[in-house]
Amino acid sequence: MHKFNLTMDKITKIEGSASLELEVDGGKVKFVHFAIDEFKRFYTNALKGKPLAAVSSHLSRICGTCSSAHIMASIEACENALGLEPSKQTKILRVLATHGNIIRDHALHLYLFSMPDIFGVDAFLDLDENDPKQHQLLHDGFDLKSAGNSLATIIAGRSVHATYPVIGGFLHFPEKENISKLIEQFEEVRPAALRLVKVFKEAPFHFDRKTKFMALVPDSGFGYLHGKIKTSRGETFEEKDFPDHF
Repeated sequence: MHKFNLTMDKITKIEGSASLELEVDGGKVKFVHFAIDEFKRFYTNALKGKPLAAVSSHLSRICGTCSSAHIMASIEACENALGLEPSKQTKILRVLATHGNIIRDHALHLYLFSMPDIFGVDAFLDLDENDPKQHQLLHDGFDLKSAGNSLATIIAGRSVHATYPVIGGFLHFPEKENISKLIEQFEEVRPAALRLVKVFKEAPFHFDRKTKFMALVPDSGFGYLHGKIKTSRGETFEEKDFPDHF
């Protein structure tokens, strides 16, 4: 029956800064304290009096890794306040920019944060270059991350703190030549994505727990920007009602 105390002042492999205190006695967790060490930055007050056009660029600074999500959410909020309906083209471009962010973000989490534990190493770069499988995964990780960055950059101007998306549309549209190169890049990295699925499917351990899941579900297709919020308990409600449920 295990008994130990664990204190971690700095937790790695996460976005941000956090610490953990843990006490286990008789194989059971008796005490756990998880602390977020980030300080408040008072965005709510900082935005008071700012023009609507400045809101998205300010709020993207909430998080560099997921800045695209904050940009799109803030633009949608401003457009709702104005009663503005963006064009179909604008909606498609926003979806593509968001996909770029999601691909890059998943590559970061799955390869750099999670994969080292599957192979029993401290960091992603500790994978064995002399092992053909691990050598391939090292290159896959950076290739997939690069593809996500390319999509976000071509559509939104930058992969972090994008400059093209604004209220009502985009300041710049992708050139045909860049789109052709982007398609080639994604066709090349598709096998890497399939290899990644196989790695996690065959992982030697899984962490499963009873959880209430929640997601934004579009009326058709797959996406992150529009639809109704649904939970694993069968609940469905509108985006505008989220604060009441949260």
